[in-house]
Amino acid sequence: MSQKDFAPKVHNLEYLYSKTNLSLPELYYDFLPKIMVYNIEGRYPDYDFPQPSKETADQYIKMSKEIMEWLLQKL
Repeated sequence: MSQKDFAPKVHNLEYLYSKTNLSLPELYYDFLPKIMVYNIEGRYPDYDFPQPSKETADQYIKMSKEIMEWLLQKL
């Protein structure tokens, strides 16, 4: 396998999306930068990032699941 066969080693969801042939609904695309903020903890556990409210976290989880379902339908 060549390097082209692997996903780029980046965490920027907008960049990764730009490398696909998908037509992501605008609502989902607009959500990407919001959820990327919370990907920081896994990479930088000592970083003090803002904690979402329970309501916001529930909304983000719901939207993330919707996007995952949408993506799985595209496979």
